[in-house]
Amino acid sequence: MPGEWCGGGVWISDKARVHPSAYGLMEGYTFVGPKAVVGRGASLSGVVAVGDECWVSDGATVKQSVLLPGSSVGRGAHLEDCIVGPGYEVRPGEWIRGGALVRGVS
Repeated sequence: MPGEWCGGGVWISDKARVHPSAYGLMEGYTFVGPKAVVGRGASLSGVVAVGDECWVSDGATVKQSVLLPGSSVGRGAHLEDCIVGPGYEVRPGEWIRGGALVRGVS
C-alpha cells in the first residue's frame, strides 16, 4: 500500500489527509489508512490503527485503539484501549476507555 513513514513508527497512506498540526501529535506505532482524515490538533498515541475512510475530528485523542473502516471520532472525543466497529460514530466530547464499540444490526 503506497504511503510514507513519518519517523518512528508512524505510517500514513498517500491517500490519507492529515492536518499539519496532527503530525507532531502522533507517537508510538500509528497507521493511517487510505482516505482517512485526521483533523487539526488530533492526537494519536501508543499503538493506533486508523482504517480506510475513517475520520478523526479536530482535537480528538485516540490512544491504544483500532478504528475499523468507516468509523469516526467526534471533535474533542477521547478514546483509549478501544476497538471501534465499522461505521460507528463516537460523538463529540465523549470519553471512552476500554471497550468494543459497534452498531446494532437490525
